[in-house]
Amino acid sequence: MEKNLNQNWSMTFEPYGTFTTALPASVYTVLLREGKIPDPFYGLNEFSVRELSRNDSVFFTSFHLTGDELKREHLILRFDCIDTIATVFVNGVPVGRADNMFAAWDFEIGFAAREGTNTLRVEIDSPIRCAEEAQDADHLWGQEEWMTMRGYQHLRKAHCMFGWDWGPQLPDMGIYRGVRLLAYDGARLEDFLVLQHHRKDGSVELTVTAEFSDGVPHNGVVSVKDPDGGQMDAPLADGKASFMVESPRLWWPHGYGEQPLYTVTVCAGEQGEQTKRIGLRTLTVSTAQDRWGSEFAFVVNGVKIFAMGADYIPEDNLIPRVTPERTAALIRSCVEANYNCLRVWGGGYYPDDALFDLCDENGLIVWQDFMFACAVYRLTDAFRESVTREFVHNIKRLRSHPSLGLLCGNNEMEMAWVDWGLPKNETLRMDYLELYERLLPRIVRQYAPQTFYWPASPSTNGGFDNPNSPDGGDVHYWDVWHGSKPFEDYRNYYFRFCSEFGFEAFPDCETLRGIGEEKDMNPFSRVMESHQKCAGGNQKILNYLAGEYRYPSSFENFVYASQLLQMDAIKYGVEHFRRFRGRCMGAVYWQLNDIWSGPSWASVDYYGRWKALHYAAKRFFAPVLLSIHLGDGKAVLNISNETRNVFRGTVRAGIRTAANQEVLSLEQSCTVDALSSLDVLVQPVDTLTEEQRYSCYFCCELLDENGSLLSRDTALFVKPKHFEFLDPCLTADVLLHDGKISVRVSASAYARGVRLSAGDLPVRFTDNYFDLTGSRVTVDVVAVSKEPVSLQELEKKLSVCSVYGIG
Repeated sequence: MEKNLNQNWSMTFEPYGTFTTALPASVYTVLLREGKIPDPFYGLNEFSVRELSRNDSVFFTSFHLTGDELKREHLILRFDCIDTIATVFVNGVPVGRADNMFAAWDFEIGFAAREGTNTLRVEIDSPIRCAEEAQDADHLWGQEEWMTMRGYQHLRKAHCMFGWDWGPQLPDMGIYRGVRLLAYDGARLEDFLVLQHHRKDGSVELTVTAEFSDGVPHNGVVSVKDPDGGQMDAPLADGKASFMVESPRLWWPHGYGEQPLYTVTVCAGEQGEQTKRIGLRTLTVSTAQDRWGSEFAFVVNGVKIFAMGADYIPEDNLIPRVTPERTAALIRSCVEANYNCLRVWGGGYYPDDALFDLCDENGLIVWQDFMFACAVYRLTDAFRESVTREFVHNIKRLRSHPSLGLLCGNNEMEMAWVDWGLPKNETLRMDYLELYERLLPRIVRQYAPQTFYWPASPSTNGGFDNPNSPDGGDVHYWDVWHGSKPFEDYRNYYFRFCSEFGFEAFPDCETLRGIGEEKDMNPFSRVMESHQKCAGGNQKILNYLAGEYRYPSSFENFVYASQLLQMDAIKYGVEHFRRFRGRCMGAVYWQLNDIWSGPSWASVDYYGRWKALHYAAKRFFAPVLLSIHLGDGKAVLNISNETRNVFRGTVRAGIRTAANQEVLSLEQSCTVDALSSLDVLVQPVDTLTEEQRYSCYFCCELLDENGSLLSRDTALFVKPKHFEFLDPCLTADVLLHDGKISVRVSASAYARGVRLSAGDLPVRFTDNYFDLTGSRVTVDVVAVSKEPVSLQELEKKLSVCSVYGIG
């Protein structure tokens, strides 16, 4: 018997009283829904709402048991997520205590249960009080000096709920993912592991091992259903079954092939039944030695993949507001921007299955951090027990997903020990090695033997051996932004895999107006600075702005310019890394998404609106990329071919005046091998006069072998602030053809960074923040909600601008 207990709960939180709710639920979401607290994301409300978490909370419900159910050998309450320090009572009797929001909790309740109505009560302790008391008793190094609340590292709770340099201090508490009541005799099927052996003849042998609650193997039947519905069955004998797939359909990352999924079902009779989807593939990471050091490359089905994507953080500070639909919209944005990879950052929480299901279906390799970030942890017996429960639960939950590419011990802790000046405590240093280089890899080998483990990010494979080295492993590069280096600094490095690099920008004004009044629409207003969680972040944006663009004439233009800066910065990095494919094998920028509304490194804001960076990502993560490198008196055009086919096409390039008059015209046919990068054209430009450098630009476009346009790009010989732009007299006409709406943008002169805005309408465009080198470009309008948008509505809200109009 299994009963879902997610309905008919109540929450008591003083001084506000008692309210009914369903699960998932949290203190903040219930109080916000009931109108008892203001929106914590609006204005300065964060700070008053935060203090509510100094109080305890209680969630309670009741459930019914029959006499037969009560007689069962096992009567278990299973909580998939309690946040965080909590005591569980049945009929007033304590049945268990939870101390880790990342783990599932099973509590035997037979000794406390009774026939008929039973009460279930969960008392959750104040997370602020628990954290501060633990820090007072045992001070451990962390980030509280400048961006978080004290003591977050003592709790197995999403660290970013205590604040981060892109999110608020709102340490909510509640019950997430659900509660079930299980009643059974004997054993129960708990999980199963599927291992794949890919043979040289192309066939794949599957070995299924079922895991039962009593630790004893049982019998049953296992079925494997292929993507077309064909089914194979095999007996489960002593907990094992095997299959031979003679003509497998392999799972590939997005851009390299399809994502067929097989369904595996284990039926063990009275012990239960479980189903999982798998993909047939090999997936590991190569760290082989080469002439530059040691590579770091995902290898799928024997093919080395250039990872392209971003770092994922929690989608909301109020976790119950994260829905499968919302996550699906975010993953669609990744796929549309040509991602093939996501890194789940270690200061949040392990994502729901919905995210991994979507990554399975769409071919996004997931780099999954364990939940440790930017802090020191003491490995007491109790802490070891708690995190071991966490590790086993999440490894078993995620291991069958074909998208799972890597399990990583922590975020930035090895680098912190080496480079950040931590207090040199040898005991804590040894705890680090025990946790990430002994305990975790041992558990991964036991429960997910075919999943690659990496001890930290960044790392060169542990042992405190130069963890942020450019010559091996993965790198977090922050000299552009935190170090105030110019964008061009990316070109001084040839990282093997860059798993963090980023640049901040403000989200669209439509998003910002949701956090403050019109008087707050200033980068240095109190509200705007309270939503800027990176110390000195707005000043950094202005500093970079001074180097690149003219001073904006309005707040709207400042927001627009900040997004251009972000786009330019990451474009510099990604294009450089892709030019050196083979030496560099990954460009994963910080960060994909936002946890609330405000300036941040995200390319998709809290409401799902694309910043300029995300439109640019669609271009610079294109399977075949044409990029320009201006420097040393020449223009170098490079094609990066991240497909498994030879590319043949034509490059057209040249130099034009701001009025789009040709100064130089070039055309070059090209052939680029699969999975490679090649400089296809080198043009000297050192003969340009001083006047031409300020009034001419370099342009190029790439056509495939059928003459179809794939992409175009431009580059300036001087900073945009000094270029002699002409007024492009931009116009944007809304068109309707075959029921589809598009926008035709026209210009009388070169227009850089052309931005289309539909205001608060729920649409985006197939391209935006692009350079217009001809007379016109047409882009399609994409609806992002179920609400239809009419041509008339779009005409009313549509606006267009370019760099010419910044100031």
